[in-house]
Amino acid sequence: METSKLVAFKPSKDKQGNHKFFDSSIGRLWKFNVEFDNGDMGEASSSKETPSWKIGKEYTYEVQIIGNYSNIRVMRLAKKKKNSFSKSERLESEDWKTYCAQRILKLLIEFNPSLSLDEIWQKTDEIMPIIVEITKNGSTDCQVWSLSLNSLECLLRKNAEISKENILQLNDFCKKYQLGLMI
Repeated sequence: METSKLVAFKPSKDKQGNHKFFDSSIGRLWKFNVEFDNGDMGEASSSKETPSWKIGKEYTYEVQIIGNYSNIRVMRLAKKKKNSFSKSERLESEDWKTYCAQRILKLLIEFNPSLSLDEIWQKTDEIMPIIVEITKNGSTDCQVWSLSLNSLECLLRKNAEISKENILQLNDFCKKYQLGLMI
């Protein structure tokens, strides 16, 4: 199965200019020429003379090639990933860095109330590169960012040393059991 965005579709026409169709065991199917942004193109069928396909939406489909002819089969709207992070995954790398810095500041203030503002800035400057390195220098995979920040929170709660090794060890432990550190 392929997945790509639909860039164009139009009715397939016979020599007289009529919209092509055929009657199948599931009823009348209308033929359309479709094109996707990855370059795939061919003829697809719909049970509706005006299908609900939307230009710019992602679809999954199967390309069946018969000689010089491409048939697009089983064209369906692509399903989005189902996880609690789907909204956040759209954040860009810089957005994650900003969020991360804010979360580190909040955690430092919460678990080290005796620190001065200058000490909090300094600690944030020490911790931030560790988190960014762990998250592969700006990955937008929110699960890696969230897991690392939650591991940091565990270390702060236990007044443990904040190091790349300790954060990675906690991350690996949670991945091993497919746990999310939800505190």
